[in-house]
Formats: sequence, C-alpha cells, structure tokens
Amino acid sequence: KSDSFVKDLEKLRDHPGLDQITGFAAGRMPGITAEGRAAQALYDKIMAKGGFQALQDLRAASKTGGALGNVSNQEGKQLQASFAAIDRHQDAADVRSALNQAIEDVRGAKTRMREAYDETYAYRESQAPAAAPKPAAPKPAAPAAPSGIPGVSAPRAPSVSNW
Repeated sequence: KSDSFVKDLEKLRDHPGLDQITGFAAGRMPGITAEGRAAQALYDKIMAKGGFQALQDLRAASKTGGALGNVSNQEGKQLQASFAAIDRHQDAADVRSALNQAIEDVRGAKTRMREAYDETYAYRESQAPAAAPKPAAPKPAAPAAPSGIPGVSAPRAPSVSNW
C-alpha cells in the first residue's frame, strides 16, 4: 500500500495541473481545466489516504486499539492536516516541497517497519528446522531361487481370480 501511496504523491508532484489548483487564488477554487480537475481529484485522494493513515496510526498506538471513536468532520480535517503540510493555498513550489517531504516520510516509515519486523523475528532464522534427511534407498529384493535346482521352483506372480 505504501508503494502505491508514494506513486500517487509522485504523480501529483509531477502533475501538469498542480499549478492550476494551488496558490492564493487557484487554491480556493475547484480545478477549471481537465488537467486541473485531474490534479484536484488526485489531491483529494491523497489527502483522504493521509487522514485515514493518521487515524490508523493513532489507533495502532493505543493500547486498546480504540484511540478515537467516531471522528467529526473537523477532526477529520485535522487528521488530514497532521499527515503532511500539503495545503492548496500554498504556491505550487511549496506544495511540491511538501509532497517531496511526504514521500520521504512514507518511505522512511516503510523502512522502519521492515527493520522492526526483521529485528522482532530474527530469532526465527536461527531456529529454522534443519533439512529433513532423505529417505534411505530401498533395499534390493532377495534374489529369486534359481529354477534349475531340483525341488525348487522360481517364484510366481500372484494371480487374481474372479470371485
């Protein structure tokens, strides 16, 4: 999930419509051109994901898992704002800088999560079961009695009869 989130952040950072939805005036209006509307949709998606991620982080940090119950609209906006300083009222250059910081934050979180997992479960590598021994080769069958000896006949295959 973090990889797709980083791709979305990079896509918005490099989007040609970003200049049309940021700044003193454009940051207060919806996107007017097709590029602006596409950038606005991507911005909204990123901010929603960021807000939900902030909420999940709070819940994960809670001992009971329920740090927040129902979240009001205002609290949701505050959670989104806590994700990153990506504000459309800023100039496009400032938004790009905030997007770059958010990309680094997400990548850093993924790295820290991987390292914590590896450190937590490193003991499993030392306790890995040894490879199971291969089964012994089957013993060769006893040689059949030679048929040329008086009184000894060669073994016959069992026959199946109809009942």
